[in-house]
Amino acid sequence: MRRNWIKLYVDQTLRGSCFDELLPDERFVWFGFLLLAGDNALEGKICITEKMGYTNEQLAGLLRCKKELIERSIKKMIKVDKVKLYKNNVIKVINWQKYQSEYQRQKPYRSNPELQDEVTDKVTTKSDTLEREGDIEGERDKKEKKNKEIIKEIINHLNLKAKKNFRPTSAIAIKNITARLNEKYTIEQFKKVVDIKCSHWLELKDGELVGVIVIDKDTGKKQDMSIYLSPDTLFGNKFEKYLNQNANKEAIQEAVKHEKDWQKIKEVRPEETYKYKPIPEEANKIIIKAIPTYRDKKRKE
Repeated sequence: MRRNWIKLYVDQTLRGSCFDELLPDERFVWFGFLLLAGDNALEGKICITEKMGYTNEQLAGLLRCKKELIERSIKKMIKVDKVKLYKNNVIKVINWQKYQSEYQRQKPYRSNPELQDEVTDKVTTKSDTLEREGDIEGERDKKEKKNKEIIKEIINHLNLKAKKNFRPTSAIAIKNITARLNEKYTIEQFKKVVDIKCSHWLELKDGELVGVIVIDKDTGKKQDMSIYLSPDTLFGNKFEKYLNQNANKEAIQEAVKHEKDWQKIKEVRPEETYKYKPIPEEANKIIIKAIPTYRDKKRKE
């Protein structure tokens, strides 16, 4: 359905991911794509027919910009999950229905003059319904914005702890974290899972954090466990299981942080102390895979 206008969310546009993910000239192309999608009879698609899209040269002509900008913008938008590119250069705007549904809701007002000009109980009822739907949509937008901030905080924590570079805008991160948030898990619990699994799958060697290597008893194949420090593994269907595990020798980190506890470490395994004496400050923030601690020793005594 071609439409006369599209909807832009002021707060999400100015302070959301759009300004973080796209450069100024790429944002121009993004807004142009929204207009082209609104001008198309096929909902949310930028194309000539259902199975034939515009060439990049044609898109550049429509938006009066350079072809190189179109190509760069499309690559960036695909990367940040704003559009999908199909065969024959058909472009689809992701979440079009979700953010542009207002046009359909107001269709009765555009097609029926009575709903525009006459003040009746029926009109009031429809108006009230639209207003309530707008309020519900507004609440949904607020929740999504809050979830985005939470997801960003969780992914930043994972990147810091595990030395990774995951994007908070990736589809798998959003899907898994949102699912766990809907199950009422808290930010602190997400961070706890990250810390626990970092303690299991990372270790300090020669002052550097590296993945724990596990050797398969049957095949002899080596597996670097740090590859599992990712949103799809940590925040998937094993989240609760990981949450209820114990961090690997948490007390050793506490002891390493304080010089006065150094002797307690040496009492347990003197030959291992060389691994932990020169702890870098950054690594010191991470629960590391460690040797049996003085606390374990005290329990046995």
